[in-house]
Amino acid sequence: MKHLIALAQREPFSEITIARLGRELGVVPSLIHYFLGSRDDMMSLVLNHALKELAELSPPLSGVWRADAEAHLRQAYETLLKWRGITSYMAEQNKYRIFQNVSPGEVDFGLVFYDRMGRIFQTGGFTSEDSARAYHLLMHFLTSITRADVLKLEPAAQRETLRTHVEQFPVSDYPGARFMIEAFTNLDSKHTFESGLTLLLDGFERWRAQSI
Repeated sequence: MKHLIALAQREPFSEITIARLGRELGVVPSLIHYFLGSRDDMMSLVLNHALKELAELSPPLSGVWRADAEAHLRQAYETLLKWRGITSYMAEQNKYRIFQNVSPGEVDFGLVFYDRMGRIFQTGGFTSEDSARAYHLLMHFLTSITRADVLKLEPAAQRETLRTHVEQFPVSDYPGARFMIEAFTNLDSKHTFESGLTLLLDGFERWRAQSI
């Protein structure tokens, strides 16, 4: 389990197979399968471990919806960046993105996070419909931002290439591109996350005001 977790924190889960684990641990693949189950079971096991870490690091709910949302989402952002191997998987796969496949008596920490976000919006006076929309938008945003960081898709990671491409053309041909390129290529995931989170929560606050 420790070896699997270490791999999932630094490598794409698509590269972690039962055969590879068996080879690196010096055991037959059937033994890995016996103790950890199928590859899907392993994925859920790793995700639940990461989500348990998120639950343990997130502060208790204060009853102030915006402060609680910011705290939990910032911790989720940091956790997904640490677990780099599963971040891209979550952006591309539907299975186990929200809830985990746990044995009877075990805690589904995906459900724990989902429940906490629901309670944050419920306490804040949001309708169930607005709460659901807000959660869905936030998860799309969070997944997109962390995947971009892990795969180095942020503009700052391609600064020189982007600037060189735009600057080879006369300013008069593409004035809008030249106008934005300097600021655009300074954007990294942290700045994008913070500004995007503020915009989203501001929008949710307007929803809340309309429903009160």
